[in-house]
Amino acid sequence: MGECRRLFEYFVIVGLEDDAEDLVPTAQECGCRNSAPLAPITDICVIFPGLGETVPDGFERITSTPMGYAADLNHGSLRTPSVFLCFRRGYHKPPLVDIGVLDEGRGEKPMLDSNTVLTTPFGRSANVNNASPGVFLTYRRAQANSAPSQLVVTHICVILTNKGETAPHTYYKIPKNLNKGMVGSDVFLCYKKSQGTSKRIAYKPAVLDHFPSDNKFTLAQNIPMFCLPVGALIECWPARCQPPDKSFSTFVLTDQDGSKLYGSSVTFYEPYTKPLSMEQMEKLELMNETVTRGTVEDASNTNDPAEQMTFHSNMSICIISKYPFFNAFKRFLFYLHRMSLSGAHTVPVERYISHL
Repeated sequence: MGECRRLFEYFVIVGLEDDAEDLVPTAQECGCRNSAPLAPITDICVIFPGLGETVPDGFERITSTPMGYAADLNHGSLRTPSVFLCFRRGYHKPPLVDIGVLDEGRGEKPMLDSNTVLTTPFGRSANVNNASPGVFLTYRRAQANSAPSQLVVTHICVILTNKGETAPHTYYKIPKNLNKGMVGSDVFLCYKKSQGTSKRIAYKPAVLDHFPSDNKFTLAQNIPMFCLPVGALIECWPARCQPPDKSFSTFVLTDQDGSKLYGSSVTFYEPYTKPLSMEQMEKLELMNETVTRGTVEDASNTNDPAEQMTFHSNMSICIISKYPFFNAFKRFLFYLHRMSLSGAHTVPVERYISHL
């Protein structure tokens, strides 16, 4: 009688097992696209190639506009050296969340939480204007304790509006012309913000435990990738970073008899306390590196060493049921997760599961 009235078939815990295999997406799984997340932009600078300045180590130079013109911030100007924008990507430093243009000729002052690119990596003035008033680039950096999933700057481009160029789709155009002189193109800066990511290693997820603990559990090969579709992760976060909120997802399975089973899953992060191997340290880019010239000079101009980072892994608790009671199962799973974090209880968590 109790078996017939039970609301769920299995309660499953999915996560990272010992000696897990690396998760390598196939072309069919990722649509023939590179599924690796793009690192956020952490630094910007400007250089004058005509004056002998070169791209700093670790930086990329924006060489062309969307239509193929030279991405010279002094494009079309006479008797002024070419100036190009460079940027650097990374994970172990708070990323940029905004980019701006400061026009000193209009009496503008930088915001309190912004930084101004005043000099090039080689010590020259970083004024990008082809006239006498100074025009400088500014940026805002994320707080050290901000969540890694916030919106951050991931792409930058230069457009020439007098050549018919417009901001690419999803890009924000800074409404300030970088050229203030009588001669020269109308040069504008655009940037795109995306959800931030952290440096991670992805492994094949596995079922760590399930209830009831019987031999009839035949879904062990199918459930893990539904609960953790991006894999069982080891992520590297700054020490003061806030963890992301737990998330809820649903899915539908079909067993060998053709019956539908409904899955309700809550995914969250837990501290990863096991020591990392040298291979894992290399994948997370935590090996000691020297800081090269060309970094934007501010309070965060060096990468955090490994001892200032924390490591976390994702885990999922899931209910498999014949009934699509998704809202009720969501509240129940959230309650179980809160209980597991609040210390000892007079009634064990397993008792709540067995009486569902």
